[in-house]
Formats: sequence, structure tokens, C-alpha cells
Amino acid sequence: MVLNSNLKLKLTAVVLLYVIGFILFEFFNGGVSSHYILHDKDMPSISNWWSLLSMPLATWVVLALMSRKPVISAKQIYVFVGGLVFGVLVTILFNYSPDIINYVLYVTFAMALFLNLCTPEYYLGFVLSMMLGFGGVLPVMFGLIFIGIYGFEYFLFRGAFLKIKSKF
Repeated sequence: MVLNSNLKLKLTAVVLLYVIGFILFEFFNGGVSSHYILHDKDMPSISNWWSLLSMPLATWVVLALMSRKPVISAKQIYVFVGGLVFGVLVTILFNYSPDIINYVLYVTFAMALFLNLCTPEYYLGFVLSMMLGFGGVLPVMFGLIFIGIYGFEYFLFRGAFLKIKSKF
């Protein structure tokens, strides 16, 4: 599949329709909700209305980053699905078993030493799947933080380890 401007526009429009559907569902079922940063009522809340801006913008930027390699590979699709699965897992655990969520994050930090999790397609899958539980702004922000940590681990720590290992 070739990732050209036409396909990027179509995929961004699909995400926008996804967000509009989500916002409309919330609007007609008790109102559009707001989420507090770090789930703390003392912190400022962020309305899900911002999802109409953040999600399509994040999608467009990620697709622009992915278009450096114009052909979408099977590996990129698998990484996208991995991000979706991780986002669903985090959302479910956060809502139903918040005491386990830290362990899941530790596992992904350990995985980031061996797998390159700081890819645009992983980020997009993660953000899109978490929108249903956290709106469209918090996943974008926390996803960027996670991607930064994953990249730091993968390129710096792993690179240093491989350099030291090669000397022995």
C-alpha cells in the first residue's frame, strides 16, 4: 500500500469521523466528559471536545512521518496493531485494575530495550485505542512521553550496551 497525500487525507478523515462519532455518543448520553491529568481532581480538566483537534492533527503528523517510506509494510501494520493492543490493555487495566497498570508499564519499558517501540505507527495505534477511555488529549500527551522514554532506552541504553558488548 502506497502512503500518498490522498491516502493520508482519507485516513485522517476516517479518524475525524471516529472522533465525531465518539463525541456525539458522549453528547447524547450524559454530556461530553472531561478528564483530569493524572486522575487528580485538583489538576485542571481537559474536555473531550479537544479530541476534535488533537486526534486528526496527531494522525496527520504521524502519517506524515510514516510517509518518509512511501510504502506501508506488513511490519508497520503489526506494530500499529501492537500499539492498539497495548492501548486497549492500559485502558482496561486503568479502569478496572489500576494496581496492575504500573507492572504493565514496567514490562513495556523492559521491552523497549529490545524492540523499537518509538515508531509513529505504534504511537498512532496506542493513541487511537486509548481515546475511548481517556479522550483525545491525554493519550496524545502521555503517548509522546512514552515514545520519548522508549526511544531514549532503545537508542541510548541499548546502543551503549551493544557497544560495550562488542568490545568484549
